[in-house]
Parts: sequence; structure tokens; C-alpha cells
Amino acid sequence: MARTPDVVPEVQQSSNRLRSLVAFSLAKAREETKKKTKNTETRAAQLPKLLKIVDLLKKNQVHERAAELASSRKPQQRTLCQPIQKADGRFKKNGGDEKAFLQKLSPLDFRAVQERKLDNYCEVRSWFFESPQYAQWSKGKAWHLSCYGEPRCGKTTFAAAVARDIRSRANAGKTAVAVLFLAEEDRGRSVTTVPRIGTVQAVLRTILRQLIEDELDQGIPSALLQDLASSQTHTVDITPERVNDYTLAEVAKFDAVFVLIDGLDSLDQVTQAALRVEFARLNTLTHVRLMFIQAPDEVRRPPGIRCNRYQECDGSVVLYWHCKYCSDGDFHLCQACYDGGHRCSVESHVLEEPYHAVEVELRTPPHELVNYIQQRLDADIMSSSDLGRRLSDAQDVVRNVKNTVAAKAAGIFVLAKLYMDYLWEKQSLNETLDVLDGLPQYQTDYFNSLMDEVEEQTDDDRRLALAAMAVVSTSCWEARPLSFEELADALHDMLGDLAEDLTEHKLLQIAKGILTIEARVDTQVKPFHMDVSTYLVEECEERFADVGLDMAQLCFDSITAAKESFEDVYGQPWALLEQLNSKPFVRYALQFWGQHLSVSDSLEARESARQFLADYEESPGLQAATFLAFAHNDPWHRWPGSHKLHLCAWCGLEDLFAEERLTADVNATDAITERTALHVAVMRGQSAIVTDLLAANADTGRLSKQGRTPLWEAVEDYEAENGDLSIVNAILEHITPQALNAANPCSKGETVLLLALRLQKTEIAEVLSQHPDIDLSVQDGHGRTALHFAAQNGNAIIVQRIIERDEGGSLLNRCDLLGHRTPLMLMLEREYWGGEQDDEDDDDDDDDDENTATTTEDPRIMLLRLATQKAADVGVVDDSGRNLLHYAAWAADRLPVLRHLLSIKMNIDAKDKRGMTPLHYAAVSPEGDASVVETLLELGADVTATDAQGRTAHRIAVLRGASKDIISALETGSAASDAEPKDSLLWAQILFKAEDFLQAYGDGMAGLPDSMMSQTDPLGFTLLHCAVEARNTQIAQLLLNDSRVDLKATNLHGQTALLMALTDSLGDEKLLPILHLFLENNTHDFGFDRVDYLAQTALEIALSGWHNDIAIGVLQHCETVSLDQRQMRTLLMRAIEVDSEVAVRKLVEAGADVFICRRGDKLPSQVAEEEGAGARVVELLRDEECRALRTMRPVEAPSRVDSGLAMD
Repeated sequence: MARTPDVVPEVQQSSNRLRSLVAFSLAKAREETKKKTKNTETRAAQLPKLLKIVDLLKKNQVHERAAELASSRKPQQRTLCQPIQKADGRFKKNGGDEKAFLQKLSPLDFRAVQERKLDNYCEVRSWFFESPQYAQWSKGKAWHLSCYGEPRCGKTTFAAAVARDIRSRANAGKTAVAVLFLAEEDRGRSVTTVPRIGTVQAVLRTILRQLIEDELDQGIPSALLQDLASSQTHTVDITPERVNDYTLAEVAKFDAVFVLIDGLDSLDQVTQAALRVEFARLNTLTHVRLMFIQAPDEVRRPPGIRCNRYQECDGSVVLYWHCKYCSDGDFHLCQACYDGGHRCSVESHVLEEPYHAVEVELRTPPHELVNYIQQRLDADIMSSSDLGRRLSDAQDVVRNVKNTVAAKAAGIFVLAKLYMDYLWEKQSLNETLDVLDGLPQYQTDYFNSLMDEVEEQTDDDRRLALAAMAVVSTSCWEARPLSFEELADALHDMLGDLAEDLTEHKLLQIAKGILTIEARVDTQVKPFHMDVSTYLVEECEERFADVGLDMAQLCFDSITAAKESFEDVYGQPWALLEQLNSKPFVRYALQFWGQHLSVSDSLEARESARQFLADYEESPGLQAATFLAFAHNDPWHRWPGSHKLHLCAWCGLEDLFAEERLTADVNATDAITERTALHVAVMRGQSAIVTDLLAANADTGRLSKQGRTPLWEAVEDYEAENGDLSIVNAILEHITPQALNAANPCSKGETVLLLALRLQKTEIAEVLSQHPDIDLSVQDGHGRTALHFAAQNGNAIIVQRIIERDEGGSLLNRCDLLGHRTPLMLMLEREYWGGEQDDEDDDDDDDDDENTATTTEDPRIMLLRLATQKAADVGVVDDSGRNLLHYAAWAADRLPVLRHLLSIKMNIDAKDKRGMTPLHYAAVSPEGDASVVETLLELGADVTATDAQGRTAHRIAVLRGASKDIISALETGSAASDAEPKDSLLWAQILFKAEDFLQAYGDGMAGLPDSMMSQTDPLGFTLLHCAVEARNTQIAQLLLNDSRVDLKATNLHGQTALLMALTDSLGDEKLLPILHLFLENNTHDFGFDRVDYLAQTALEIALSGWHNDIAIGVLQHCETVSLDQRQMRTLLMRAIEVDSEVAVRKLVEAGADVFICRRGDKLPSQVAEEEGAGARVVELLRDEECRALRTMRPVEAPSRVDSGLAMD
């Protein structure tokens, strides 16, 4: 296209203007640098990059300027030259001359636009005005604020509200606000349609106009107006250069200038780039604050860092400061810590905010949506319609409308508005309720308008956008959201070169806001709201017709294309993973082809599935690729298996399963997990396939590699919210007694009943406990029966049913191996025992006298009475010599139980092995309940009774720091005359006078007699336990240096000092130094494999506190490792980080999964190599990877074992 002579000079002038702007900005930056203006150096360094934009603009400006000139005045008229009136060399104050001049300067009155936008405005984003981002930006920062939201969510109105808020807070004469509505019209004219001057100049003139208006509003004479009034020509002759000069001059008059830019993304790319140059120039001025409000145009990713003081603060890094000089690791401070005066420990180091923009998503919180809905109801419906009058008498309906609309809108204001518009349109109570269950027509029209914008694009962009929407909506509806990489790969398989250069930015641009990209572990592509997803699936079939998407077939096509490459490298885990990572959609297809096929009616896809199943069983490459695909960021790494029946069961493909079952062995086990198809179907909740397998005589007793039967999987996966026991009941109809009562060797010997009780799945526990073949006497590896578990978990119903079936009281008298405790002891030990059942019973029929009697009586007394009837031995004592009275006195809120036990003639002064009576226990109970002490005394407890060390209850209460009420209750004449012991109690010194202890024994304790070293406090704490409770690392070190200290001694909870320190550290990090002291000591045996009275090992306790470093230290000392896969994977990654060969070896030997893909889709062995772990660590991991992949072919089905106890 030939350039016209008039246009070429104009383009050259425009380019020269841009270059002069950049040069001006550089000069301005250098000048401010000399003045040591804050952050100018950073901005000056950025400005040369803007020169690159100028060259890109030249071609496009030719076309833009040619189009403008064609519809404007003659080419030689380049400036706005209009005569103006003056009066004595001055403009009339607030007169028409000023308004006329401003109109000539810029015809766009955005102040009027702002007023229109705020008409009947309801604030739905008050959180923003209270946010730290807004507060800090308002103060003046080197960064600008970028606010983004979905299409038509009210961003323009939000910009108007921000401008109003700034003006309301501003100091008169010191603040100016310019708000640009770049996508709005003022009296039929927008920034793109101002004649003669072009879009960029229109925007700059509009900024200048608003600055002058702020000046005049605040009574400040405008020097610009006066200069023009006193000029000889009396004309408004303003070239682009003079506009720049005037703008800078006006900006300099204010302490702060806020420029709000709404809708920049609505302009063409060339204009956007030119305006960004101008805004960058303005941003070099320290008192200018820029805010951009627009639709999402790129992926927002969280910074992925935390404040270095995260233990003392909330760790938020929305706003943060970074040390410029720290090279030994990143140093960050959140804004709150920075404001609190914290800095880098090196005084000479400088902190900076290492970002140029702060982003805020314009969501609307539910409570603000509810306020908006209430306002609409009050203004439009309740007070002015027949529907409103009827709703005024139905407040429950009104509440339902408010809460449901707010929930369905999910933070998107425009959708809440559409619902309310629909309600106003219909004016029907029935439709008011019905509309909440579907897509209102207004909403569909809104989505249609967005899709119309998509279809108005070029053919290539339209086709690419529609294909992306079809794939995204289908994946979200039938499986899970795709990552951007997976979507781009899928579109490339569908459209070839058309999708070759797809970027995140382009996808967001051509999708017109319908699709969003969320930055999580992966970038997830989704419709911007759940209703949009419904709309795309249900309403856009015709629009997507040209796309021709068959998602299941697309999966099979992608897998088939990659299959040969898998076969070449299936025995090389690293190479195989590289193949998968290079084809992200193939990885997705291997996981989800079944879900797409299950809802597809495509005969072609069905036939492809049959071919895939035939290939799969004979292809170790496909099996290995599927195995790795399921390892992608899945902490449990559940995968179907190496058999085609497993695949059908996993995906719920009933018809294909029925076909394959005719020729397959239903009891074939997977090569890696040793699960059968029945295991898989149960895990996935495929009830029809479970029924089919059971009818085909599938083995219900087969144990997987983790010791689980199919029934175990059903119990563990059961969710009370669903309440579906169909699979459990189906298995129970076919299960043998041996399989029903089989113990899981990988879970402390638990049966399915014990599992249900431990997980507190009451519904299943009730079903199992009443099964005729259940053996209630079966014990786990710690000697606990079902009655122990039910009593410890406070399940009164199960306890009652088991006791009723216990003939002769054998179960009631059964003691566990954790402390020789009976179920009744555990029942009394549990706090708030049976409370949940009481609450449930309160909702039952109050007219039922029996139920009322049951709920008003303490359930423990009822069960104790029932146990006595069943000949339970209430005099049994535990390993410490404590009976039921000791347990009842130890805990608070047991007064009715105490009275009942004494009513059956139990000895109120019975002593345990340390000579302590129930009164002693009540005196030092952690609950500190004086009423228990008073009740015991009232019932005849001997206040003068002494323990084995000659201490009365009063004495140990004083020593242990009991409450004044307890001490006062025990102060009788005989008790108060306790003599002070001649030898000072070491445990009391450690707990309450640590300084005295260290002064006396700081150099060692060798001179102390053995009797003093073996002292225990009333709670069974040894001296080392007391050092742990006192959090005193120095005393702990002294005790560890003395060989006479029993490191395996336990307190009343069965805890060694190590177990106690681990348990207490869950809420108190002050214990970490003592724990490190234990773990770094390789000369002592702390009993790392011992368990407490809850059967928890040291390793399990350490993991529950998320102290992975402590857990690794414990692991290195353990002889055995018994953890679930999730725990082992967490430890494995940490063991790799610290390069612990011992920990890695133990975890691999324990069966840890070495295929979980994290950190950029890398195997643990790759992570180990990248982080410089030892060669032996890398070798251990690689060997295990290769060993597992070599077993990919299905193993032969073993002979049927109904007992459920046999394993391969």
C-alpha cells in the first residue's frame, strides 16, 4: 500500500514525538537522580526499553493516521487554533469562557461519566478500600496498581468509585484525580472518535483537562488559562509537545496526582503501546500514582515466597520487601514487618520492593453481594411490586434468595445483577424459587453476547477460540481443568499449525474473557464462572459444531501417536518421563480417556477403546506411561493397574468390562499394587461393576500389597455425607468369616471393624458389629479389641451393643498391651465421652420415655451398670496399679461416675504402685477440679494417706502448684502439718527453680545418690520428663550426660521423655532444641520404636506436627518404618533435600513410592541429582524406579484364598 505524502511526514512527526518523550523522561530521571529522589534510578533504567516500542509503531500509525485524516479536515491543519475571548487579559472566574476552553481542549467530560456510573451505586468491594494494597499505593510507590476482573463485572463503575474515594480523602489544593474511561462514550464521543487529534492526544488532553478542573474546583487560579488569555493571538494553539509541557506543569502543582485508567485493553494494540509509553513517562514522577483497571490479560502467579519472620507474623507476601545484597539466600519481609521497623540483619543492606506492579482481583465477597441483593430487593421489588408485598410475609424465602444468589454468583457481581434483573422481570414467587436452580434468560443472553464477540474475530482466531472453549468446557465438565500446556498440546493435535504459537496472553485475548487461567501448582484453564461452564456445555452445541470435538477420540488419537515412543524407553524412567512431559495432553489422556468415553456415544471412540485395551495388556510401554501419568502431582499416586479389567473398573465402563470379563481372570492382580479388579472398582465407587465381580466369584479376601482387602478399601473410602452403604453391604453378602476378620499386617494388625472405629465411621461400625460372622474378640497388634476402640472414641452405641453381646464379661476384662488397660479405663479417660450421642438423641422424639431416660443419664454410668451386670471386674488395675477410681478422679467432670463406683463398694483409698490414692490424683489432675477433691473428701477419702515417698495429697498439690481451691480443700489439721523433706526434690527444682538447680549441679550430677536420680513427680515424670516440661535444654543436656537416667522410663500416659517432647512440640516450638539434642545423641537408646498409650510411634507423632526435619532425625534412628504412602513421600523428598542416605534407604525398603512427580515434573531421583545429593542416594532411587517398571506386565492370578490372610 502506497503512503500518501501527507501521511508520511505525520507518521515521522509522531515517531519523533515519541522519541522526544522518551528523551525528556530520561532527562527528567537523571535530574531526579541527582536530587537522590527515591526509586528514580530504577525507573530510569526501565525507560530505554520504551524506545523499542517506537519502531514497532511506525507501520501501524500510517494506517491509523490515514484513516483519521480521511474523515477530518484538510491535511495542512495540524493544530487546534480557535479564537478565545478575554476580559481585561483575564478569563471570567467560573465563567463560560473557561468551560469553552476546556471543551476545546478535550471534548470528553469524564467527570460526567463518573457521576452517571455512580448513580444508585451500591458498594460491593469495600474490602478493596481497606486493603493494604490500596493503602500503600495511595501513599505513593514506585509500582502501579493493576486491578482486573471478569467481563462486565463492574470494573468501570469500580474506577468511578475509586476516584470518588480518593477525592473524599484528599486534602484541598494538594491532590488531583484524573480518571480515564477509555471504553466509554461521553455524549456519543469516545477517545477513539475525537476528530483531528487522534486517540493518544485525546487521552493526554483529557488528563490535562481534569487537572485544570481540579485546580479550578479548589479555587486555585490556572496559570495555563491566564497565559493563554494574555497571549497576543488570543487562540488555543496547543501542539503535542506543549500538551506535555502543560501537563507536567500542572502535575507539579499538586502533592499527589492519581491517574485511573479504565479499559486500556479495549483499544487496539498499537494505541495501547503508545499510551503505555505516555503513562510510563508520567510514572517517573514520584508523586504520580497510576492504577489500571481491565480484564485479565495474563496469568497471575503468586510470588511463592514467605516473610523471613513468618513464625512471628502471618507470613503474607502480597506486599513485601527484598534485600538487594543478601547472597546467602533470599531475605524477604512482609509489609507489616517492614512497617514494624524490622530490617535485614546487616545494617548496610538496603531493602526494596522488587516488583513494578501489584495486582488485585476484583471479586465480590459473599456478604457484600448479599448487601447488594438486599438493596435491590428493597429498592426494586419489596417496596414497589405485588411480588414484594408477598415476599414481605415470607422472610424465609427472602433469606433463601439472598444466600442462594450470592452463592451461585461466586464472587462475580455481574451474575448477581443478572439474577436480580430476572427476578424483577418475572415478578413471580414460584419463578423466584425456580430461577435459582437454572440459568436465567438474562444470564444466557449475557453469555451469548460474549460468544458473539468471539465469533466476530478473524476466521483463524474464531476457530482457535471456539476449539479452546470446547476442549476446556468438556474437560472441566467430565474430568478436571486442563493446564495451559495440556490445552495448547491438545489444540495442536486438533488444529495443527493454527495453534502452533498459542500463548497464554493470546488465549485470554481471543477468548474475550470467557476463559481464565488460574496459577496454582499448574496453570489451570477454566471458564470464568461455573455457570459459564454449564452454558458452554448445554447451550453452545451449534457454535461448536465446526470444531467437531470428540474428546474421547482425541485422547485415543494422541495416545496412539505417542505409543511407539513409549515402547522404546519403557524401562528407562527418566526418558519415559521426558516423553510424557513433551506431550502434556497425552499425560492427561492416559488418565482421563475413560471418563470421557463413559459419557460419549461415539462408535468410533468405542472401537478405539477396544483397540487400546487390547494393546494395553501386551504393551509394557503403555502400562509404564500410564503409571507415570497417574504420578503427576498426585500425593496418593493411585492408578488403575496393569490389567485391562482394572482399567474398565477404574473408569466405570460397564459394557466394555462385561466384554472383557468373559475372557479375563477376575482375580488377576496388578504387578505393582497387587490389587484385583474388585479392589479397583471398590476404590472408585463403581457399584455396578462390584456387583458383577461378586457374581463372578471375585475373591473378597485377597490382600493388596498394603494389606488391604476390598472391604477395607470400602470402609476407608466411605463418606458419611453420602451415606451410601451399598458397596459395603454387597461385599458383606459374599465375604467369608476369615476375610471379614482378617488383620492388616501393614496397619498394626487392624481388622475392618477396628479401622471403622478408629476412623469414627459409626454407620459402617454399626453394620459390621452386628454382622453374624464378626469376631469381636479379635485384637490388633497392641492387644486392643473393638470394645477398646469404641470406648476410647466415645461411641456409646457401639460400646453398648458389644457389651450386650459379651457373655461372661471376657471382652470387658480384656487388657491391652499399651498399659494393661481395660475398655472401661479408656472410657473414663476420654474427655467429653459420649457427648455427641447425647446431642443426636436430643433431636429424637421427646415423647419416647425410654429415649429420654437414656439421654438424661450419664452414658458412662449406664454402661458401667451394664458392665457390672455382665460380670465385669471393676477392680482390675493397669501397669501403674491404677483402678477405675484413679481414672475417674484424674479427669474432671466425673462426679456422677465417682459416686457410682463408690456405690458398688470400691475402695476409696486404693493405692497404685507409687502409693497414690484417688485423692492424690485429684489433687494433681491437669484439669484442676476442686469439686472432685471435695466430693472424695465428702465420701470419706483419707486426707492423711501418704504415697510411697511419704507425701499426702495436700503436700503434692503444693509441690505441683495446684489451684488455691484445691489446696484449701485439702488443708486439714493433720494434712497441713506435713514436714518438709530433708532432701530437696530435684523434680520440683527443675520445674519451678531451674536457676537454683543449675547453680547446684551445673558442673555435673555424679555426686548425687541413685535414689535421687530415680525420683518421679506425682504425674510419673522422671527428671528428664521434667526438663522437657520446663523447656530447659541445659538441664536436659546435664541429665543426658548421666548414665543413670532411664531414657525409656514412661509417665502416666506411656510416654518416654522423647515421646513427650515430640507430642508437646506440636504446639510449642520451644521444644525443638531439646528434640535436636535427643536426635543428635547417637550414644543413647531412647526407644525410638516404642509407642505411647495411643499406639503412636515417635515417627508418627513427628509427622503429625509437620516438623519434617525432626521426622527425618527420628527416622534415622528407627528400626522399622510403618507409614502410609503420603507420609513416606513427604519424608522422601525431605530426606533427598538433606541428603540422608539412611533415611532414603529405609523409606525405599518400606515401600515408599519413588515415582511421585513434583518440582516441574521431575522424579525424586532427578531432584536428588539436581540438588547435589550423594551418588548413593541417586543410585538407590534409580534402582527402585527401574525395578518397579520392570514388573509392568500383569502377574498371574494366585489360587483363591478365602481366609484373606495369604499373600504372594
